[in-house]
Amino acid sequence: MEAEANTRACPACGTITVGAAKYCSVCGIPLDPAATPPAPSPSKWYHRVWFVLLMLTPFALGPFGLPLLWKSPQFSRRAKVILTLVTATWTIWFVIYFMTSVLPKVQQAIEQINSSLQAF
Repeated sequence: MEAEANTRACPACGTITVGAAKYCSVCGIPLDPAATPPAPSPSKWYHRVWFVLLMLTPFALGPFGLPLLWKSPQFSRRAKVILTLVTATWTIWFVIYFMTSVLPKVQQAIEQINSSLQAF
């Protein structure tokens, strides 16, 4: 009689399990319906792939978008590492380009404005 009290049928495949097993030995489904894991919550809008990729562009947040990337469950660890390296490379290139190409032109324009103002 005690053996009958410890038998349970699997809710998924119907296999009879004897003893205090928590999972079905055939399909692996929990035998106790209360032990089923909760359904995953829907992804937040700021964790969506398109939004994170947009924030990683240098015209948006660039490297400041990396926390969004690393907190997003939408990306695998490998994708996060690759996107971090791409963002870092792009940012370094952008800073070097700005310092060597754009900044001297801005300084030249400021000098022209100063010389024209001194002419008055």
